[in-house]
This record gives sequence, C-alpha cells and structure tokens, in this order.
Amino acid sequence: MTSFSDFTETEYEMYLPRLREMESLISRAQILTNTVVHEELRKVSEYAALRNVLTSDLNPRYLLLDGGLAVFLHFRRKYPSMPSGFMLRELCTLARKEGVVLCGVSKNHTIPFAHRIAKMAQDVFGDGTKWFCLLPSKEDPGGGLHITEDRTYIPPVLAVPYLFSFSSDNRPSRIDFDRIWWLENVFVPNDPVATRENEKALFRDIEFMSRDARWYGYPVPLAMAHESCKLSYEDLRLAREICRDVRIEMGLERRKTDPPRADYNL
Repeated sequence: MTSFSDFTETEYEMYLPRLREMESLISRAQILTNTVVHEELRKVSEYAALRNVLTSDLNPRYLLLDGGLAVFLHFRRKYPSMPSGFMLRELCTLARKEGVVLCGVSKNHTIPFAHRIAKMAQDVFGDGTKWFCLLPSKEDPGGGLHITEDRTYIPPVLAVPYLFSFSSDNRPSRIDFDRIWWLENVFVPNDPVATRENEKALFRDIEFMSRDARWYGYPVPLAMAHESCKLSYEDLRLAREICRDVRIEMGLERRKTDPPRADYNL
C-alpha cells in the first residue's frame, strides 16, 4: 500500500475518514522507517489483543504486557505521537474501569545503574532476597532520582516504574503500572507506611505468578506467551527462504538473508 486510494473498493474503504483523521495526529511521520512501522504494527496488535481480553467475560485480576507502559508524546502538543500511544492510554482507562491491574514487564530496560541498585538491595537485605524498588518521578514525595534526571521517559509519562528481582540468579527487571491506578490504589498521601504495605501486597501477587521453576522469577503468563509465539531457528530459516524466492520472482537484487554464521555452517 502506498496511499489511501489503495483502500478504495475494499472492505476497509469505510474506515478511510477515520484513517485520515488518525494520520493528522501522527507527528513522527518523518521517521517512519520499515523498522518503526513494524514495531508499531506489533504494538497495536498486542494492544488490540489486550483490549479483547478487557472487554471479554474473563474478568482477570491482572493483565500483563511484555514491555513498558511508556506513551511517547508530541513535545509541543502534549498528545501521543503514534497510534499505539492513544491505544495504550485508552487501555489504561478501560482497565481501571474494569478493576483490572494493567502492568508492563520489561526484561530489557534502560534504567541506569540497575545493577548498583540490585547490589545495594543484596547488601542491605542479604543474598537471595526478593525485593522491589520504586523509581519516583518529580511529582512524587521527595522528588525524582538524580540518575534519571536526563532520561526523558524514565519514569515514563503516565506510568510508575519499579525495579524488582525475585531471584539472585536474575538481573533486575522493570515493571510499570498505570499512574492514575497507582495513585488511587497504592499511594497513600502522607502515609509512607500504608503505601509500603500496599506495595508489598501488590508484589506478593506478582511474585506468586513467578514461581515456575522453568522461568523462576519471571511471571509465568508472560513466559508461556513468549514460548507459544516465538519463532524457532527452523521457522526463521523457512521465512528467509520464502523471502529470497519472492525477491527472485520480483526481479530484485539477489541478497544473502541468512545470518553471517551460516557462511561458516554454524
């Protein structure tokens, strides 16, 4: 597809007015490379699946997302710069309405000095201790942390991040909660003791979901979702072969699509 006219006389033609309206809200069009577009498609697909769960009869207590809850905003207009941002914001609202705890878990994150925080927790509480650590924003009591002052999206807009670890064998992961939900259900103004008790109850549940020996310390629902959708080396090899055949049929330049290790039969 190269333009809106490609949707003419298709089942999607009825959505053209809404698509044009959405296009006017996208402020990152100048950086829409293939990689960015594919990442955006992945996000909106996941968010659509999450919304289906929230509007179903399943009634979950927790809804876990693989990744953070960062909403990237237009620096002047103060609204999301990509469609996925609007979807995530709406998901947070819907989750609160349905009484569901929406949280995003990140194995790979950019929290600075996370290893130092983990070492401090180990020094204070001992080896093998299960711990969590709030990464406060400027709006929280006591203000934010110096180590995140120059990080635009740490803490993320509209979310509250924590570092946590339930096993000394694992590097600390990050978990984000919807900030409005957190202010209503976890944070107690002028009462840090009550706030801490609410945090402990919350992470008790997260820890209980992370006890499977195969992925100890990581929430089992996310681990099982990963196992069910990840591509094997054989799947990737077949995909590369199909891609190569399609390129040949289209008369495009021949190009190696195998990883470099394949040159050495590795």
